[in-house]
Amino acid sequence: MYRKDLEKTLRITTLRGKEQLIETKILPYLGEKGLTEITPLGILIWQNAVQSLTTSNGLPYKESYLRTIGNQLCAMLNHAVRYYGLPSNPMSRVDRIGSKKTEEMHFWTKDEYKRFSRAIMGKDLSFMVFEVLYCLGIRSGEALALTPADFDLKARRVSIMLVS
Repeated sequence: MYRKDLEKTLRITTLRGKEQLIETKILPYLGEKGLTEITPLGILIWQNAVQSLTTSNGLPYKESYLRTIGNQLCAMLNHAVRYYGLPSNPMSRVDRIGSKKTEEMHFWTKDEYKRFSRAIMGKDLSFMVFEVLYCLGIRSGEALALTPADFDLKARRVSIMLVS
């Protein structure tokens, strides 16, 4: 019901992100319960389980991602209160997990990048990849998705497209 209610108002990428989070972080723990069966204690148990999850390389999730997961469950329950008669949101009686603050991003200065690029200049592939990242200001995932067709050498352009 939640998905159906939101699918007309959200972009497909936003909807898919919500679905992935719900399917992997919420439903495995709370999916068998009816909305009225979800209690503050049940949420506390769920929070502890979510906080013990790790990424594919074994690292704990960042505090800001834990907050996002908790916010998604809270939004679902608020939706049920607003539209489906759930008496109250049990999350309102539980402390939130995670943190609003995201980790600060650190950017290299031009001089720092020049020092780094001189150090890898003999490694052609690494040098080219980092030149693309630095000069275009793109993320590593965007660079990894580039193909030769994305480069227009005559126009001196690179096309970076959202693929859904």
